[in-house]
Amino acid sequence: MDRNESFIKEGLKQVRSALMVAMGRDNVHLKPGTISRAAAARLRSALSVLETLVRRLILLIAVELDLAPSAPARPGERKQASRTRGLRGFILIPVYRYDGVALDRLRGNSRAASCGEVSTAPLLHRWCTLTALLNAPERAAHRMARMLQRSRRENLPPPLCLPQPRRHRLHPELGLIAGLLPARVNRALRDWFDSG
Repeated sequence: MDRNESFIKEGLKQVRSALMVAMGRDNVHLKPGTISRAAAARLRSALSVLETLVRRLILLIAVELDLAPSAPARPGERKQASRTRGLRGFILIPVYRYDGVALDRLRGNSRAASCGEVSTAPLLHRWCTLTALLNAPERAAHRMARMLQRSRRENLPPPLCLPQPRRHRLHPELGLIAGLLPARVNRALRDWFDSG
């Protein structure tokens, strides 16, 4: 983590601070049982942006790790399918698939949903997961490094890191980090198909 160490530390610090601001905006950090739908939607949006930034910072850490080769499977031992979920359900490498039936179901649920309050339990769960990752990203980085190693061995394309949408809504320091992350990640992955 030599080249990007200070950048990653500053990025994790800024995400931690933005997470506390997002949780404190509607006093969700006080762990109320319910909050309004508008507050929940606002918090879900903020958590989604922060999770993307954390995922990219973990990817930067993982790219610079030197891993020992994984042990080959023993004869007769069935290899388990790799999980893409990390700590408490945090998805390290998201897979986007179009599912029309699920989208129609979501549209129907949103129309049928009544106005009022929603439970904070899922939001608090995401907050705890993100806080744990920010405090100790090493384990997730090792898992990410193994996943990258496996993808590279199977000649899969590298993870695509696109510019963060709506960066203008972020705090200036966090917006700057979000703007620099795609270039740093793409630079770190530029020798993905290098045979040499």
